[in-house]
Amino acid sequence: MVKVRGQGDDDAEWYTILAIQERSGRSGHWGHWHAVARSFNGNARANVKATRTDELQFRSVLYSTDAHHRHVKTDRISAPVTIRVVR
Repeated sequence: MVKVRGQGDDDAEWYTILAIQERSGRSGHWGHWHAVARSFNGNARANVKATRTDELQFRSVLYSTDAHHRHVKTDRISAPVTIRVVR
């Protein structure tokens, strides 16, 4: 089990969504990013089960939105963090 946590906020935006994303695929053959956790208060946490021995990649993305979270635009994206899973 891998515990991931992200924090983010933007004082210039009224409403934000923080997402923690995991990259699909394997090292050398990476695929798309998909969200494993979302937060509307700037703190996101997730427990991700490692299903194989290889590398996992995670990143956080901060989205700015309107009051109803309808018009979402990307504000910031962190650099990916790579975790090596061994058994």
